[in-house]
Formats: sequence, C-alpha cells, structure tokens
Amino acid sequence: MRPPFVILDVTLVLALLAGAAQLMPLPAGWRDLLSPHAAIVERALRVGGAWSPLDSGVRPLSTNPTQTTIGLLTGVAALLLFWIARARSESGELRRTAARVAWIGLAVSLAAILQRATSPRLMYGIWSVPGGNPFGPFVNRNHMATWLIMAIPLTVGCLVMRVRSRAAEHGGGRRLAIARVVGDSTVLWLSGAAALMLTALLISLSRSGVVGLAAGAMVGGAIGVPRLRASERRWLWLLPAGAVVVAAFYTSPGALLDRFARARTLGAGGRVEIWRQTLPILRDFPATGTGIGTYEQAMLVYQEGDRQFLFNQAHNQYLQLAAEGGLLVGVPTFVATVAFVALVLWRLRRDRSGTFWIRVGAIAALTGVATQSLWETGLRMPANAVLFGLIAAIAVHEPRVSQVSIPRSREERY
Repeated sequence: MRPPFVILDVTLVLALLAGAAQLMPLPAGWRDLLSPHAAIVERALRVGGAWSPLDSGVRPLSTNPTQTTIGLLTGVAALLLFWIARARSESGELRRTAARVAWIGLAVSLAAILQRATSPRLMYGIWSVPGGNPFGPFVNRNHMATWLIMAIPLTVGCLVMRVRSRAAEHGGGRRLAIARVVGDSTVLWLSGAAALMLTALLISLSRSGVVGLAAGAMVGGAIGVPRLRASERRWLWLLPAGAVVVAAFYTSPGALLDRFARARTLGAGGRVEIWRQTLPILRDFPATGTGIGTYEQAMLVYQEGDRQFLFNQAHNQYLQLAAEGGLLVGVPTFVATVAFVALVLWRLRRDRSGTFWIRVGAIAALTGVATQSLWETGLRMPANAVLFGLIAAIAVHEPRVSQVSIPRSREERY
C-alpha cells in the first residue's frame, strides 16, 4: 500500500467493517442500548407481534441480516475491483480497460434500444418485471442510466486521447492530421459507442440520468479545456453538436421534455414525500442505522398514508446510506470520500501522462453519479457498484514513470 493510498484504503476498510459490525450478535441489553428501536421494528413486522425464544438471547443490529450480508458482499466486490483495477492501471492496462467498458456499453446500449423498440414491458423481451419498465439488463431505467453516465464520459475520455494522439503524429500538416483522425478505426468505433450510449440514455427518459450526465460534462470540460491548445479548442463544438444530432434524430426530445415538465415532487410517491417519511428512521436509528440493505423493510413500518406505492428506496443515495448505516457507517464513509477527493485533485494536478484524458472522463463520470444520487440509488445495483469501483480506480491511478513523458506523437494502442 503506497503512502498516498493509506488513508483512503484504511477508511474504506473501516466502512466495510462498520457494516459488518451490524451483523455481529449482541446481547439484548447491548443491542437495545445501541439501537433501541430495532426491537420495535422487528416486533411490528412479526405476524401477531409474537416473540421467538431468540428474543431473550443475542441479536444483530441489522433488522434484516440477510439483506445486510448481500449489501456487504456488493461493497466488498466493488472495493476488490477498485484495488485490482488501480494496480492494473499502474501496469499499463488503463487504456485497454477503458476501451473494454466502451465495447460493453456499445453492446448493452444496442440491446436496450432494441428491447425498448420491440418489447418495452419485457426484460430481454421475455420476462415481466415489477413496475413494467425495464431497460436493457436493468429492471429500472434510472439504474441503467447510472451505468451509462459512468460509461459515456469514460468513453469520451478515451476518444479525446486517441484523437490527440493521431493528430499529433509528425509529418503531413493539418489536412493529413485530420485525415488520420477521420480514417482511424478506433476513433470511429469509440465515437459510435459514445453516440449509441447517449441515444440509449435519452431513450430511457431518465431525468436524473440526463441531469447527471450534464453535470459530469460541465466538470469534465472545466478540467480538460485548459489543457487543450488554442487550435484544438476550435474543434470542441463537435462534441455538443454531435449530442444535439443524436438527440434530434435518434431520440424523442419532446417526450423527455414532457417528463421534466410533469416531474412530481409532492404527493404520494413523490420524492419529497419519500424523503420526509425517511427522516423518522434517521431520528430513531442515528448511531447504527437499520442495517445495510434494510431500507425497504424499515419502510414497511415507517411509511405513512396511502400504501398503494411502497417506498422501497429513498430516491437519494446519501439519505438511504444515513438511514441504513447511521453514524457507524456514515463517518468512515465520509472520511473516505474526503480522502478520495483530495487524492483525485492531487493526481490531477500532477498528471502529465497520455492517460490524463481518461482520468478526466473518470472524474466526469463520478461527478455524474454523485449528482444523480441526489434523486436515485443506482449504486445499490451490483453492476453499477463494481463499475463505480473501476472508474474510481481510474480517477486516482498512478501513471507509470514511463508514461509521464510520453511524446505527443507516440501511437496510443488499445
């Protein structure tokens, strides 16, 4: 473990250990002291309110140990991938890894678009799912949007790096440089992958996904534009122009605008109402939370009013983490986040390698997810969690010494 990673890695491990502590069996007296409302929730959920013989023995802090175990395993998988990807990026695997994500995004987006066109209510065109609104391999379009707002900026980062590499090859002047870029197969398929993923995101009609991608694009542009030469900045209009073309010809802007116009934040099922009804959980479980992955079960007790719709998620990643983890999980998670952001900024200032643009794409992706998480909890999905771990590794990776002084004319291989 190298010094820049020590604080980050230690706090990440502590956050997982804190989640694991929610599974530790405790004597009833200790459990009631640390989480006095846990027994009340369990009693309310039992048929007839009867207690079992175990009630006089030891019980974990989590109100649903099975769901907490699943959540912890997802977190462990994401952390392991974070460490592995970080090590592989230091071994020169960064560009190939990012390119593979682009290939996956190309395939998944094509499948999602075909599924929406042929059988919008069936997952993979075969199975019915609760809610009847699947998209691609996800049962919820907002969760698919979470994956896409991570994959799209990473792909664009690969694309910018490749374009600059091809354009900077010596000899031939500007016209030949443009011909090299336009005729490069890698530039073409990366452009196609980014366009297809953007199409899939817009077709999903996910408002939070569009807002998250826009936030990521603004942050990525603010970081990357100062590193471009004046002659290169004149070509920046191609990116927003391409996005407008995709939106105008391959999606339904009117349907998306209508979704924003009809956005409901009040009333049954509205996000503000869900957030309001989540606050009592924070009040009753401030120290230890209800247990990772137990929000849905807790809301069976705490949800008020009409139960035509069950609040199975908080529609806010931060609020749900606070409800499920309390200070026990929240404090090390917050410290790890601060350490991560500080490390990203430190790496960004010192990065003069050829992979700088992939790092910018990763930072834009993380910004997009952080923004979307104000309205969604897409990182609960294992596929999104592990991709998040991969992209986080790219954002903080340490370039190889040989990469720091890569000539601008050097060929970038994928």
